[in-house]
Amino acid sequence: MVRGGYGRFYDKTHYELITGIITASVFSDSFIVNFPASGVDPGPSQGRAPTSPYLVDGPTVNRQLLSAQFPPGSKIKNTGTVFLDSPDRVIPYTDQLTIGFERALFHNFSLGIDYVHASGRAQFMSLEANPGVRVDTSRAGRIVRVNPSFTASVLQRINVGEIDYDALLVGLERRWANHYRFRVSYTLGKSRGNTSGQGIPLSNLQLLDDMNLDLNEGPTDVDRRHNLVLSGAVIVPKTGGLTVSTVLRYLSGSAFTVQDTTTDPDQNGILFDPLPEGSYSGTGSSDAITVDNAGGRNGAYGPSFFQWDLRLGYQIHVRGASRIELFGECFNVTNRANFDNPTGDRRSTNFLVVTALRPGGVPRTFQLGARFVF
Repeated sequence: MVRGGYGRFYDKTHYELITGIITASVFSDSFIVNFPASGVDPGPSQGRAPTSPYLVDGPTVNRQLLSAQFPPGSKIKNTGTVFLDSPDRVIPYTDQLTIGFERALFHNFSLGIDYVHASGRAQFMSLEANPGVRVDTSRAGRIVRVNPSFTASVLQRINVGEIDYDALLVGLERRWANHYRFRVSYTLGKSRGNTSGQGIPLSNLQLLDDMNLDLNEGPTDVDRRHNLVLSGAVIVPKTGGLTVSTVLRYLSGSAFTVQDTTTDPDQNGILFDPLPEGSYSGTGSSDAITVDNAGGRNGAYGPSFFQWDLRLGYQIHVRGASRIELFGECFNVTNRANFDNPTGDRRSTNFLVVTALRPGGVPRTFQLGARFVF
């Protein structure tokens, strides 16, 4: 069987991504303010307490001063980040092309191979409409905004993001026969673009009015080069109803940026400056890792993911179609620690040190259950 297709798919309206246009415009009754509005408080960077008058002796918030400047319930000028809509904003879309085939090799046994290409265009990104220049390259240097009428950033949602995805999908399947079945699926994929693909991101390399989208090219946050899944089930003969099923998954690591926020070399007011190409290692911990960094945004890849799950089930027939089903499940049989990406900021004491499990990466877990079917 030969198959293929082409389609253009328009995204839905993500209200959670454009809410700021309504709730944090030029005048608002609720917004977020940073102190100081432009730059970083120099106190903590130098090992001292914050210098902001809104903080009393460190982390205690001066509520009285805040209430005086921002009276509760009043609608005043937004001195935090202002969000503006764009008259040219349109719904992002993706063009997708697929072509492939599937062939029966033996009885109940088939092989499928497909190629997928997707081009995401007019993707949302945030333009810094009030860019600033830091007075020096220091981390806490003052930022001078081009429009002093606004205290901080002015972000406008525009359609300049572009993402391309290519994947080769291979599937080998043995359907139910002689009490067992299995499937092997493998995807070789590549996702890249001038945006991370998460939410409505800034181009952190923007300098004044130039978003530098060419410098922002790199893997997306969801780029996974290898994805392998093996699954199967068997009814064990002569056991009276014992079934064994399993799922094994492997994913290569996802991309992240190796950078150093100690200084601001390009003085664009954004503490995001990727480190050059090379090999980097974390220090001071047994959980530190070493990565090969290609440079630029998302130039390195974090830990891979591996998990093997196993399920045993037994059926006891009671009367007619009624039966009792007993089962035991073990998730992450090998108890592998599947870590989330570490921080890639060389300024951090946890630079390239894995500190947390990735979402869904549970330790070895057992559960027992029973069900009566009638």
